Amino acid sequence: MDEQIDRPPWYARGALSSAPYRNFLVGNVLAQTAFWSQRVVTGWIAWELTASPFWLGLVAFSDLFPVIVMGPIAGAVADRHHKLVQVRICQTLSAVQALILFGLAVFGLLTLPVLLILAMTLGIIQSFDQPARLALVGLLVERQHMASAVAINAVVFNLARFLAPLITGLAIAINSAPLAAAFAAFCFLAAMLLLSRVKTKPEQLAVAGRKSFVADLVAGVRYTFTHEALLITLTLITAINVGARPLLELLPALSAELFEIGASGFAGLGAAMGAGAAVAALLLVFLNQRVNLAAIAVGCGLAVVATAVWICLAGHFWAGLAAFFFLGSGLTGSAVAAQSMVQLTAADAMKGRVLSLYGMLFRAGPAVGAVAIGAAGEAVGLRLPIYVAAALIGIVTIWTFARRGKLTAGVIKANEPEEI
Repeated sequence: MDEQIDRPPWYARGALSSAPYRNFLVGNVLAQTAFWSQRVVTGWIAWELTASPFWLGLVAFSDLFPVIVMGPIAGAVADRHHKLVQVRICQTLSAVQALILFGLAVFGLLTLPVLLILAMTLGIIQSFDQPARLALVGLLVERQHMASAVAINAVVFNLARFLAPLITGLAIAINSAPLAAAFAAFCFLAAMLLLSRVKTKPEQLAVAGRKSFVADLVAGVRYTFTHEALLITLTLITAINVGARPLLELLPALSAELFEIGASGFAGLGAAMGAGAAVAALLLVFLNQRVNLAAIAVGCGLAVVATAVWICLAGHFWAGLAAFFFLGSGLTGSAVAAQSMVQLTAADAMKGRVLSLYGMLFRAGPAVGAVAIGAAGEAVGLRLPIYVAAALIGIVTIWTFARRGKLTAGVIKANEPEEI
């Protein structure tokens, strides 16, 4: 945003001084890594079964589609009930689902219909987990440390998304799918154990009992899409999610079609994305100068456009590694900036519902994009659909830049009392 925020060196230490937040943070790293690892291994199995970009995109869609239906409902539930309890229940169910995937992989019982069912089940669970998990941060740290906690939480979510392909790709290269599935199950179980040690300060369930559930749900949607600053931010991140994030879901197909490589090369591209994400994440967490979140979001959006085109033109595997490094950096930078702006802009009483819609767009966008790019890639190859998607992202990024002043006004207004 145009408003600039002063942060002292290593400002992240403020949030990390909270023991409950530290336990939550470590568990969150494990849970998010497990979630994205499971998505990668599911996609790899689907590719081995079908060798079809369309079916690969459909498996990704079956995971992310439940967010479209359940996301707003889950956000309203999070605002009305205890967020920590909601996250604990979701974590337990995720661990059970991961163990089922591991068992079926070991005994060779995974088929395409089974993969679709497992992916959809995980999507439903994560629909309820995400808004409660994001809103839970405010209950674990003091108010003066909220900015650092928001930044760290955003970095964890986005960094795990890119580190997971590195670890999972290596596991697939060593022992195919079972080892990768075992890794995801182990991480979910460890995260569940850590979460049991987290305690929060009492929650203020501001909307509980004041309105009907449906009225709360409608109010959350109306608030989000009539709030100009939120709308601008969500439009930008949706464009990036639909047009560029599916490249991660389609990584097996990209490895084979654009670079003609197998599992080892697939792991290398995932590693490059993870490395780029790590660099961007560290810069954003420990930046000790005046930062402009809108500039970061717009700049990273343009970087995503350039690297998507670069991937299509690279041809050589080593050039592809460099392109995926910068793609990981751009995607992480844009996502962290966008989530930080949403957290800083949304009113506290609406945060669960706003974050559920953010999560819906963040996760459903790649599902829609993966199906669209995968289907088009089946007919004309993957390069042309990626070019078109990059052009659309560029248009939305320029549109966002022209409206950057609205984002500052949104943050200021969020600190004023509002009738909801």
